[in-house]
Amino acid sequence: MGPFSYNDQFVTETLRTWLQEQDLLFVDVHFVNFPGKGPDFFINSIDRYKNLVLYAENNEMNINSKYILSIFKNAYPIRGIFSESLLSRAKNNYREGENWSILGDTSFPGDIDCIASGDTWEEIQNDLQDYKKVCEINSHPYVCIGKDPDFPDENWIELPDTDRITVINYKNKKG
Repeated sequence: MGPFSYNDQFVTETLRTWLQEQDLLFVDVHFVNFPGKGPDFFINSIDRYKNLVLYAENNEMNINSKYILSIFKNAYPIRGIFSESLLSRAKNNYREGENWSILGDTSFPGDIDCIASGDTWEEIQNDLQDYKKVCEINSHPYVCIGKDPDFPDENWIELPDTDRITVINYKNKKG
């Protein structure tokens, strides 16, 4: 859905509803005039969303105050304490060739920690070998597992999607 302005009432109301349905929403931040991929975050409240907007507006990667926030409702839906049973549940839902990731649950302002990723289950398992040792030491953290959101081409922002809200800010910085 969108694109919308960051302060559009529809955005706030939709995010509030989504946050009542699930604990975390995945946000991809894209700084339009900055080369490369921007950071990703989880938000767990409207206040965190508002703080994320302030972060995007004032970030050094934000050249000319142009950014896009893509907020996903159902990204990385397999969630829980990192364990073999959670991995088994993920493997049962995995389809070969889909790019999946296992992310550490760190809500904004913390960066998301990508624990493992790949487009084969074998790649994901290889990434996990070292992480399993760390988890034994750090008492099994909460993780989010699932298929990475699709960004099919440069026109993805205009694609209809009921599980994604796109927020755009194209204001020019005063200087």
